[in-house]
Amino acid sequence: MKQSEPANPRRINVQPNRFRPQPPSLADQMSGYSDTGMTRETHRLARTILAKPDISAEEFCETLMTAGVEQNFEKWRPRIEAAHARQSREFKRKVRPCMLSMYASLGDYENARRFISLRNAWTAFEMFWSMDVLLALDMLDDAKCLARRSVKCLPLATTPIEQSLLIDAAATFFARTREWDKAITLWKHAPAYEPLRGNALEGIIHIHLARAFEAVERGLEIVTELKRKPDTTLELCLPGNESAMLEDDEKQLLKLKRGIAKILPEEARRELGISNGGIEQRNENRPGEIANRIRS
Repeated sequence: MKQSEPANPRRINVQPNRFRPQPPSLADQMSGYSDTGMTRETHRLARTILAKPDISAEEFCETLMTAGVEQNFEKWRPRIEAAHARQSREFKRKVRPCMLSMYASLGDYENARRFISLRNAWTAFEMFWSMDVLLALDMLDDAKCLARRSVKCLPLATTPIEQSLLIDAAATFFARTREWDKAITLWKHAPAYEPLRGNALEGIIHIHLARAFEAVERGLEIVTELKRKPDTTLELCLPGNESAMLEDDEKQLLKLKRGIAKILPEEARRELGISNGGIEQRNENRPGEIANRIRS
């Protein structure tokens, strides 16, 4: 045997191949570019991925996530929709939650609705976005089922972000359906170091403001009723005094109402199940409701 010849050429040739590192996938490359702020390279790779005839679900979802982080869904939407349309049915099934999140983020709830599947929505990510869409479209029956599932899955959540998403999904529903105590209890247990903590803090404050708003509304109703049927005994002693007091009460209540409405506008009140018609309807049967509560 020649001195320069390896003693075991087969073994020497095989070992390097066994441990040769695999090149990173396009999804991994995009994630790396995005994390390091290489915007031009990220966009170039996104265009490359979306132009491919066959895209992996991993590549597609990474592209959508990158666009979402950059808050640039509107710019990428035509390319994303075109790429999605030409893929297989199996591919579309896998990326359904990602498409749901894109349309929900854009506020295009009608299109987002096409990607909701209550039967298959078991991840915190999907339940969060599904709840957002269902409440926006006033689909409260479906939202109720999803809220129950969110609460049921909460003990199984393994990460703070999952807990945060599930809590917000359920609490938002309870806030909308006026189960305010349940919503507050959930939001109080939201992880403090997650991005959705702002939702929890604002949600609790908004509920207290909503209660104050309704208290003012009820006060105005009482003043209006007293104006119709003034206390005549006071009028005999001090003519005009009762009327003046009611005017002052009304001014103070209206001032409070305007102040609350500035920080709790109509859309926010709607998310808490407040509407003028709803308040009036509840007040019609108030004595009966109070009696039922006392008996219970």
